[in-house]
Amino acid sequence: MTANILSLAIIVLTYTHSIVNGFSINSKLSVNGRYVATNELQAMIEADIESDEVFVDPGLAPVQQAKESAAVMLGSVQTDEDQINPVAEDLKLYNKLTPLSGQDEVKGTVLCKGMGTEAYTDPGSSTQRLVTIAPKDAVKIALSAMDANPDGGKLRITFAGGDDLMIHEVLQGVEMMTSGLNLGSGTSVEFRSLCHKSFPLEKCGVAAVNVKADTDEGAYFHDGQWWTCAEDDFTSII
Repeated sequence: MTANILSLAIIVLTYTHSIVNGFSINSKLSVNGRYVATNELQAMIEADIESDEVFVDPGLAPVQQAKESAAVMLGSVQTDEDQINPVAEDLKLYNKLTPLSGQDEVKGTVLCKGMGTEAYTDPGSSTQRLVTIAPKDAVKIALSAMDANPDGGKLRITFAGGDDLMIHEVLQGVEMMTSGLNLGSGTSVEFRSLCHKSFPLEKCGVAAVNVKADTDEGAYFHDGQWWTCAEDDFTSII
């Protein structure tokens, strides 16, 4: 979870043009007798030695906002003959999630969907640790139960998970899904990853949907339920 929050914080601070100020201050906890708070608890209890003035790390506000919001990472997939390269490009925050009544409300043709679980297998006497990450496990399950075949055009891959859903794991899942679908050369691929504290840890849902146009905020599958983020619930990053 810590690594995920750090990754999310980096994206938030990058898009708010505050990455330098947000992190450089942490390397100096005391400057000329003044203690600088580096988290919410320290901000409450630590004060300037002389004036009792509290200094709060300016990078905390967007991080806290991200933790309390539904965070959606958006990206696209660049492909050539030899490799598949998913690239994260943007981050959006929403005040809440909106449930859909069922798959019929998903705009587009659902090709496949699945749920994955993170697992760590005791290697025993072996030195090789066996790790199954939830996004890749979800993709594997989804590809084993296809509902429809790709028809070219535009493909949207969506992931949904809890606070431990990590960026690099999502990118691996996108690459695996893109490769497994055997898409035609004319297919445009985008992906979106939804992270929200209401989803349980160590689980991830995935869906691949053929869409005709970029007319909605995307549909996300998790544990038998479809979700979306309404445009009206979009909130600007602090």
